[in-house]
Amino acid sequence: GQVAPQGPPAAPPQQQQVQAPSPRAAPAAPPQQQVPPPQQPAAAPVSSAPAPAAPAPEVETSGSTPYYSLEVLTGRPPFPDGVDPTKRELYLSGTVFKQVFGTSKEDFANMPAWKRDLLKKKKNLF
Repeated sequence: GQVAPQGPPAAPPQQQQVQAPSPRAAPAAPPQQQVPPPQQPAAAPVSSAPAPAAPAPEVETSGSTPYYSLEVLTGRPPFPDGVDPTKRELYLSGTVFKQVFGTSKEDFANMPAWKRDLLKKKKNLF
């Protein structure tokens, strides 16, 4: 008779322990069940929406041209809206541009195309 009362109290703590990790393990369980995969594609557009918003704080503007950090422009696409991927160096501020290329934007623009492309490749802006 005493064994029965001890058995049930031991089971609820095990269930509680299993229930606590189960929300963390929930992402692992759905792929095994293969029921929630339609929810995962729905989550992808939601996660992609904040991504374009992330570079926004790193934007400076001067006139009509927005400036972005070197990290944003040397990262992988997609680039911020309006950025021409073939001319990413133009979206660096003048100060950062000079630090990166060692010359002004005007002097850079007057260089032969092959030399500009070579410098851009070295700085991961090509």
